Amino acid sequence: MKRTRIPAYVNHGRWVADCPACRTGLQLPRGPRQVKAEFVQVSDACVSCEYPIQVVMPEDADLIDNALASRRLMVNRNWYPHESVGDLLAENLLHLESVS
Repeated sequence: MKRTRIPAYVNHGRWVADCPACRTGLQLPRGPRQVKAEFVQVSDACVSCEYPIQVVMPEDADLIDNALASRRLMVNRNWYPHESVGDLLAENLLHLESVS
């Protein structure tokens, strides 16, 4: 069965993706054990509704993580696919008080 490709994004410092069928938020593994690949599969299907999915990670996920890591508050660590790493760095400069 063909899986629907869904983009990953960062919300409050967590990599997540939303199931297009039931809108369940799927938290994605990141850190030392993460497999560096274009696709990270939590499973072949949503854990709530079993809709077939394939999560798409951005190629520059490590750069995104680095740009967000300098933000002191987790609630300020957000990234969406329409934003570039440059956008994140510019936001960091605009809001120096929330960046360590």
